[in-house]
Amino acid sequence: MPTPRDRQEDASHRTHLPAVASSFIGRAVDLDAIAERFEDGAQLVTVIGLGGMGKTRVALRFAEAHAASFVAPGTGGVWFCDLTAARDPAAACAAVAAVLGIRPGSSADEATLADHLGRALSRRGRMLLVLDNFEQLAEFAEATLGRWMRAASRARFLVTSRVALGLAGEHRWPLRSLELPPADIRDERDLAAVESIDLFVRRARQIRPDLPLRPDDLVAIADVVRRLDGIPLAIELAAARVAVLSVAQLRDRLVQRLDLLVRPGDAGRHASMRRAIADTWEQLGAAEQACLAGFTIFAGGFMLDAAEAVLGSEVGAVLPVLESLCRHSLVRATPRLDLGGEVRFSLYETIREFAAERLAAAPELAARLADRHAAHYAEFGRALAVPAAAAGGQAAVRLAVELDNLIAAHAHAIADASPDAATRALALACGADRPLIRRGMPRTSLRLLDGAIARARGTGAPGAVAAAVLARGRAHRLLGAWQRARADFEEGLALARAAGDPTLAALGHMRIGEQVETDGATQEARERFTTALALLASVPGDPLGPLHEADVRAHLAHAWRREGALEHAEREILRSLELHCAAEHSDDLPMVFYEAGTIAMFRGRHDEALARFDEGLALVRSTDARQAEGSLLYVRAILLQARGDLDLAFDHYARAIELFREVGSLAWEASALYYFAGAHLERGQHDDARKLVERALAMFTALGVPRYQALTEGCRAALFAVAGDFDAARACLDAAERHAAACRSERALTATVAIHRLHVAMMGADPETRAGLLAEARALVEAHPSDDSRFALRAALACLPELGPRLAGAPLIIRAGARGFRVPGADQDVDLHRRAPLRRIVVALARKRLDAPGEALALEELLDAGWPGERVRDSAGANRVHVALSTLRNLGLRAFLVSGPDGYALTSASPCLLEDGE
Repeated sequence: MPTPRDRQEDASHRTHLPAVASSFIGRAVDLDAIAERFEDGAQLVTVIGLGGMGKTRVALRFAEAHAASFVAPGTGGVWFCDLTAARDPAAACAAVAAVLGIRPGSSADEATLADHLGRALSRRGRMLLVLDNFEQLAEFAEATLGRWMRAASRARFLVTSRVALGLAGEHRWPLRSLELPPADIRDERDLAAVESIDLFVRRARQIRPDLPLRPDDLVAIADVVRRLDGIPLAIELAAARVAVLSVAQLRDRLVQRLDLLVRPGDAGRHASMRRAIADTWEQLGAAEQACLAGFTIFAGGFMLDAAEAVLGSEVGAVLPVLESLCRHSLVRATPRLDLGGEVRFSLYETIREFAAERLAAAPELAARLADRHAAHYAEFGRALAVPAAAAGGQAAVRLAVELDNLIAAHAHAIADASPDAATRALALACGADRPLIRRGMPRTSLRLLDGAIARARGTGAPGAVAAAVLARGRAHRLLGAWQRARADFEEGLALARAAGDPTLAALGHMRIGEQVETDGATQEARERFTTALALLASVPGDPLGPLHEADVRAHLAHAWRREGALEHAEREILRSLELHCAAEHSDDLPMVFYEAGTIAMFRGRHDEALARFDEGLALVRSTDARQAEGSLLYVRAILLQARGDLDLAFDHYARAIELFREVGSLAWEASALYYFAGAHLERGQHDDARKLVERALAMFTALGVPRYQALTEGCRAALFAVAGDFDAARACLDAAERHAAACRSERALTATVAIHRLHVAMMGADPETRAGLLAEARALVEAHPSDDSRFALRAALACLPELGPRLAGAPLIIRAGARGFRVPGADQDVDLHRRAPLRRIVVALARKRLDAPGEALALEELLDAGWPGERVRDSAGANRVHVALSTLRNLGLRAFLVSGPDGYALTSASPCLLEDGE
């Protein structure tokens, strides 16, 4: 009977796996998936992936982890065979026989050799055979592995290959990239736990054990692994460069990846990414090589119909070639759930760079492909721009998915001197407009539209030019260039009339109505909207007509609301809501919920209003509609403020302002700043409120918006009255009334200014007179209900001595010279007197907080504050600031230190006191 030692030695004898020098990282999902397939009865599992993806390591790891089930008495063991050098069935049989210690057959017939080996495998019983690098034998898979599988039914085969084998019973497991860090993660612990970053760090520290891992280094490593698509070999080759490059330098040099991703002195197949890709390239046929090179003309990926349109005349049938490239792991195929499961194709960036070099070597082919690419996407944009703008849905999703291709094609069309290029540029710019606006990139859209309109002047296509000019006007409006916007809307309307296009003319009237309503001419705006509805009605049967009508009615509801005609406003918005909800899809629905909720809020139905706002937010948060999200958060904050929930209102205002800045919407940002100032006023933070309202007024003055100039001047008057400066308060009221005169149809606006004037009078009146003035103010709110009139009344109540504000909590105290600080509720200071950089940073943050509440200090400003006069490299400086801010958070400022796209700030939601002195 064998002893335990005998059994252990016997098990060891039947485990033939090569030793691996480096550690194994991640891939738990892949290992579990392979195990599940074998457990479900699979005889063959093929791990398929690009060269350098880590197929061999995964196969070895699986074999090691599951060796116990194949080395028990009566089993055949675990075996590993590298087939890199085998090029035909005979060589494959010889390699496997050598590993297994089987005497090869003496026949020269390949089938006989394979059958002989199959019988030998069968005698081994249950066993696991790992066949590595099978791709060059794929055409012989049936003649070798197919025969072994039939002969040895108890054997299990784990194969690694760059291409699927196509055998009956084959279970394929595509090996993808390592996990990549999400773009919004900056926490060092979260970053360090990501598989691709972990691999980089471990391999880099094999070369450089003292590699620093500061927060900024981890952010740079995250950029590196993203640019390398999470491909393990690429990451390992990049990590080896830290011997002579910092991580930031490495990241900046990855513009040309293939020249950098080389292991000097190594001639093996994994010595460079270029070699790894070239090995697969050489296995391709001419059509496959031409197709792969041609695919680099696409930006960000492509769909099958685009590939056929652009490459079909060069390679013939694209589908079988594309399938082959997918089997070779050179092209990624990803189902798009938002497009009903339609497959989108893309290239890893290292493969793109390799294939693009091949296309650059054939300039005539590259020029033909670029022309067809521009023509295809111009027609694509032309077909989808209008339905996407009206309804969103699949048309909008497709435009968003192809945005990079639209922009690339536009650049080609602008540079093209051919007669068709101008109309193509227009179609491409209009196609890209909507996804760019939704992503908060109006400046990019403006650039594309400007270029296209300039190219198209005099081409005799007024309808196409009209659509582009109207789109440009919208971009100008979002960016605050309202005079240019009005000029574009007028020109677009004239072009639409010249083209005889009533739908475009209706949109022109709607845009002009939107513009004049902002200027206070609500009656003229309603006339424009009514004209637009009549024009739309003149085009019966237009499938997009109901959605255009819904959009116009939402604007009409807004104009009625401005005039205080809330019943008319509600009738129009409910009709708009009905039309939007009847459509299969409408991306504008969230803003209809915004207007419906605002009307309900004006009518005092707060619960209904809150429900409408929340319906809109639920829709926008599944998309990238940042403008709509900011609008809904800001109006929700107004309602919360009215209900007394100032803490949550502060949070909403801060986030809304951040979103408006991201998308470049100056008017909305200024409006949110005004209402944010009101929240500070109600809380008794008068100095903060004054600074916020001054910023809002400066923006409204630059934009020329009389309505909001009147509101901000009224709020300033209240603040001056609180400070006892009644002359300044009366001057503000006079200015407010002048601005309100431009908006005579807005009775609620006139009432709001009147309430502020009553407020100023109350501040210097005796209690009896004050009571009468307060009653008069209440009556004005009752007669002209709106968020503004109600705020003006709440502001008066908050400033009355007998009532007082809803005070904020205790302040964050910054000691003189920032020698320390004390957070609210603490019984002692945090001492900073030995930490000069931290002291200077805290002082800079506090001064910014007090001078410009809500505004942030950029990273460079914090670096200058903390280490004045020092010249520090960008990456090192950023790291210093990140470490300092992390330290301050840990010392107690976590709840007070906020970050945004512009930098860092102390929150204005809590009072801050900076003591005088050094």
